[in-house]
Amino acid sequence: RADLPRGASPESREALGMLAAHGEWWVRLAAASMALDEPGLRALVPLDALADDPHALVREVARAARGDGR
Repeated sequence: RADLPRGASPESREALGMLAAHGEWWVRLAAASMALDEPGLRALVPLDALADDPHALVREVARAARGDGR
């Protein structure tokens, strides 16, 4: 649990990971958006994988959540 943000549960990481790996792009976008909007969740969302997503909007939001510059 040391690698989890304060107040987060292992189930949170699992649930966000499932969203990030979902077959529908808009579900993956939701996971990336949660990481962008809630800094405390960023460690729970696999942003590196989403930053290489086939869907451009998912990639863009994931990269923004990671803090990638243009």
